[in-house]
Amino acid sequence: MKLWLSAQGKIGRYSLYGSTRIQNEVGCEYPPNTGFEHISEGGLLVGAMIDTSDDNYGILIPKVTSVFWSESDNPEIHILGETSINDTSKPWYYTSILNQDEPNRRGIDDDGDGLIDEDELDGIDNDDDGLIDEDYGAMSESDYYCTFTDTIKIIGSQNHIPLGIKVIQKSYAWEKTLYEPILPIEYFIINLGKRKLFDVYIGILIDTDVGNVFFDKNFGINDNAGYWPELMTSYVTNIIDKNATPVGITILSVPESLKQIRYIFRWLNKSLHSSDFPYEITDSVLYNWMNGTSPDEPPIRKNQPITGNSDIYILYSFGPINNWAIGETLKLSFAVVSGFSLNSGSHSLYNNASIAQTLFARGYAPPVYFPAPKLRIEPGFRNVMLNWAYTGSGINPVEVWDDANRLIEIYPPNHWRRVNPPEGHQTGGRIFEGYKLYRSEDPAGTAKSFVMISQWDMKDSVGPKFGYDTGIETTFVDENLTTGKTYWYAVTSFGIPDVHVMDYVDWDGRVKVETLAAGSSESSILASRKRMKLPFSVSHELGKVLVVPNPYRVDEDYTYEMGGYEGRAKVWNENKRRIKFIHLPPKCTVRIFTVAGEIVATLRHEDESNGEMDWNMMSGSNRTIASGLYVFTVESEYGTQIGKFVVIR
Repeated sequence: MKLWLSAQGKIGRYSLYGSTRIQNEVGCEYPPNTGFEHISEGGLLVGAMIDTSDDNYGILIPKVTSVFWSESDNPEIHILGETSINDTSKPWYYTSILNQDEPNRRGIDDDGDGLIDEDELDGIDNDDDGLIDEDYGAMSESDYYCTFTDTIKIIGSQNHIPLGIKVIQKSYAWEKTLYEPILPIEYFIINLGKRKLFDVYIGILIDTDVGNVFFDKNFGINDNAGYWPELMTSYVTNIIDKNATPVGITILSVPESLKQIRYIFRWLNKSLHSSDFPYEITDSVLYNWMNGTSPDEPPIRKNQPITGNSDIYILYSFGPINNWAIGETLKLSFAVVSGFSLNSGSHSLYNNASIAQTLFARGYAPPVYFPAPKLRIEPGFRNVMLNWAYTGSGINPVEVWDDANRLIEIYPPNHWRRVNPPEGHQTGGRIFEGYKLYRSEDPAGTAKSFVMISQWDMKDSVGPKFGYDTGIETTFVDENLTTGKTYWYAVTSFGIPDVHVMDYVDWDGRVKVETLAAGSSESSILASRKRMKLPFSVSHELGKVLVVPNPYRVDEDYTYEMGGYEGRAKVWNENKRRIKFIHLPPKCTVRIFTVAGEIVATLRHEDESNGEMDWNMMSGSNRTIASGLYVFTVESEYGTQIGKFVVIR
């Protein structure tokens, strides 16, 4: 997923060019390079009641600092300032680029000294050099940090009274280790202590536009919104264009405990004649949105009717916070999430929102992916012997360690999962659980064609049970196979799941508990995939050789897809035609004659384990043979066998 952000805290398409819309520009795109838009603009809201007595007002009035509207749109609402540790002159496209500075330590050499210092990881002068270096520990493969403030008093037709806050924005992206479309954004909001603030609300406001910018000029008014309380996730879909991918906003953390503040979610209809959206957006309007009085509804607004479509704004707010001490930091974290569908399949928005919650609970440590076992195959008579025992090369799946897995904590310190941690690891444990064996009879061996035929998992007397407690095996004999047929096999290693227990606010406004279980990590089927064509056995006695097919008909289909052996249908041509001699002796000579006794071709076979041989039905002079009856002989140490076959053109 790609997302535009500005250095002043605005996200989405309008972060590029202020309030000007650029044709065919995509602010939040998924999948990449498809033109599917999701976010027009959005950003942070901070609202409070301010004592303005120093300014001769003498009363508490609502003031809201917003990165959503520029001053040209609403002079009363002040866009947050432009102080940044990064380039403030240009927006940037939020794609994932792997950090090359000692990625295993998750650090970046920001001060250009050529070192990843100890200081960067915790902000303490650990190396006693008298400096706290600018280096910081990267959370993802592409971190972006910026800061902005609201400290400037603006005098004009509409005075702006600053809240006196500073915001540090951090955002993260992955390309190599997290493939789901999940982009977390965090706000660290600091009270600089310029004036006392009352009834503080922290929130985000996002204008969603879901649809294709290339093919639908009116995509921005076809939104339909809903909410999943148990995932703290709002979603917006395009109910006209069913191909458009949905977008979700998942709340990961709020400034204070859910039991101590109001948790407010609203979808707002910006379409014409909507009571949700007044013509003039003022501080008072925004503050009433944030404290839930406009519209006056339950904390979580009911889902939009499925038949309704409009221009949707998503609003979250949390408060009131009455004791925001000078210098104290409030934190708000959320993730922009997408998926191929709304809530069906493993790549749905619902599933990815659950992954986002678990990712946050893991401290943004991506899931640990398992290595594929090394698979070895030995063919037998109508069977194959499969072996994937670890041989000392590569990574042993049994030793895969996960620092952030919460479920590991239930095992005692002397358990095999936790003892003798690898160097540099102090938390977590071994998460290996078992192996899965798959087989495919598809000629291409595509991933979706594989079917699991067996599974083995750890037999453990401690902790929860995963699977069937079968114990671990590393060999398997697959029997009753068809000789001459092609099979694909793959063995994967998989681990125990991870869990995350979280509070959430249900439809009735009550705080409840949800346990999210992340699916266990499993290596790729394609990583260990191997093809095995089960050969016909050799014969050690006279008279066992056969010709298949017999007769050979040119109007029949002998491709893999039809159970034959002339290759895949999509690449078949006349040069692929074959007949097969099967159950040959280990060493023999095959001669082919016309019924008149003229020799057509001579073939020689020498293989102790494979009793078959193909013939392309070409004569010794490289000519295609004609229709008719043919005679063959097989000469070996067991004698000479004579047989016949027919070709029909």
